[in-house]
Amino acid sequence: MRKLYAVLLPILAVVAFASMSAAAQANTTLYGTCVSEKGHAKEVPCNAEEKFEAFGTSRVAVIDKKVSAKFELAAGTENIKCTGFQSSGFFWNEGGVGKSRETLVFENCTAEGTVLGADCTVANPINGNGIIEGVIINEVEPLGEKVKITIESGFGVKCGTNNFGGVTGSATGSQPAGKAVLTFSAATGLTFATKASTITGEAETETVGTKKKVFIN
Repeated sequence: MRKLYAVLLPILAVVAFASMSAAAQANTTLYGTCVSEKGHAKEVPCNAEEKFEAFGTSRVAVIDKKVSAKFELAAGTENIKCTGFQSSGFFWNEGGVGKSRETLVFENCTAEGTVLGADCTVANPINGNGIIEGVIINEVEPLGEKVKITIESGFGVKCGTNNFGGVTGSATGSQPAGKAVLTFSAATGLTFATKASTITGEAETETVGTKKKVFIN
């Protein structure tokens, strides 16, 4: 019996470790905020006297603010740089992962390249010069720490007399557990001006009204 136990012990240890890892991963895919909880010890991502509370399936109104100096959409020799950014939308959890739908507005945008033209002023067909607007859908990936954005509509770009249409596709950014900042670092998967494109930039999300930072945990 002792010999059998000795053989099974390493196997049981591996199974237990795998179970703990799965449990840890299961807790890193949900959107939520820190709320007051008297006597609660400090725990990532919250301070002492706070605890993480995941959103439910009801939609929570949020806004994003720019963290990086600029957002950049690059398509080969063509690129668009925007120094202003704002958004509004809703975050919720469904099927064990965080989801959202937001309208993004990029401001003070300029473009350059052999097709777009040197430092031309980007003109959104609807909103005017220097502004690009569209709607995206977000979903936290099942293993956590990564968020996939999919463009639902918009992001039309007109430069001078050339109308390049909208940006399409999906891109994946990183947002480690316990962090409120979503980062895109030359993330691939988008198409702009018929070319494969990348996006670079950072944004932080907070709830409307209460202004609580939104974390993945």
